[in-house]
Amino acid sequence: MFNIVDILLPTGRNVVLNENVGGSLMLYSPVKHLIMLGNSRKGVVSFYDIRNNIVLKNIEVSKDEVKTMALNTSNNVLICGTSNLQVKYYYLDTFEEITETTMRSTLDKKMGHITHLDVMDESIFASSSEGLLSFVNTMNY
Repeated sequence: MFNIVDILLPTGRNVVLNENVGGSLMLYSPVKHLIMLGNSRKGVVSFYDIRNNIVLKNIEVSKDEVKTMALNTSNNVLICGTSNLQVKYYYLDTFEEITETTMRSTLDKKMGHITHLDVMDESIFASSSEGLLSFVNTMNY
């Protein structure tokens, strides 16, 4: 169950959005007024417009589970990391996939799956379940 609650309204009238979906990840874009909900179904990211209380789009990011999401607010880009080490990029304006890459290790070590993505100074970094940190990409799209 996915609820958005307005804490300034009385208890009986404070539920703004009530969707019967699951999910393991949630991210908010204040610029676009979107909530991105990861894994409402395995590998799917759902985009909710909180101004109009509607689902705008469901995107199948991967056949595998989406493990983490990050937001580049300067470019309005959603970045998703999956359990099969893929990193995919989507424009929040059009919900179109920009590009994808795969996280690789320069060491002879098992990678596991992506556990965290971070955007710093237009660069993307990822960590894996095996404890590896990796520079993934620069944001030059």
